[in-house]
Amino acid sequence: MIFENDKSLVIVTNLKFILERLRVVSRLFMVGYMIALYQAIQWVYGLPDISGAQSAILSSLAAIASILTKFYVDTGRNLYDDYEDIKYANKFVMYIDKFGYIIDKFRLFPLIFVLFYLFFWYDAFMWAMSVEVLSNAQATFVSIYSGIASVVLGLFITSGDVSLNLEKNFLKRFTANEDIVESDDEKKSSKQ
Repeated sequence: MIFENDKSLVIVTNLKFILERLRVVSRLFMVGYMIALYQAIQWVYGLPDISGAQSAILSSLAAIASILTKFYVDTGRNLYDDYEDIKYANKFVMYIDKFGYIIDKFRLFPLIFVLFYLFFWYDAFMWAMSVEVLSNAQATFVSIYSGIASVVLGLFITSGDVSLNLEKNFLKRFTANEDIVESDDEKKSSKQ
C-alpha cells in the first residue's frame, strides 16, 4: 500500500498503536471464547444425556482456555518494552495509552475471565449434583471443566508477571511526552 501523504501514514501508525496497545485481538478472542463456552454449557444443560463424543467436544472446547491464556499473556509480555521510547503524536494517543495502562494495571480482562469461569464452574457442579444418575460422559465433562479452572486461574496469576514493569515504563514514557500535554493546553489557553 502506497501512502499518498503523511497524514495517511500517521493514521495507520496510530491505528496500529491502538490495536497493539489495547490488545484488541487477544481480548476479542477471550470474549468470543467466553460466549462460545457459555453457549456450549447451556446446550449441555438442555440434553437429557450426553454421549462420549459430545463430552469430547465439550472437553476440547474447555481445553482451548490453556491456548488462549498463553496467547493473551504473550501479547502483553513485551508490550511496554516495545513502546518504551514512543513519542505521542497527539492527546488522543496519550489517552489511549492511559486507558490501556489502566486496563493492564488492574488486570480487568483476566479478572472478568476468572469470574466468568468460576460462575459457570459453580453452575456446572450444581447441575451435576441435580442430575439423578450421572453418566460417565457427564462426569467427564464436569471433571475436565473443573480441571481447566486451574489454567484460568493461572491466567490471572501470570498476567501479574506481565505488569511488573508496567508502572515504571508507563511513567517514564508519560513524563518524556509531557510537552505534548503542555502544548495542547497552551493552544487551548491561547484560543480563549
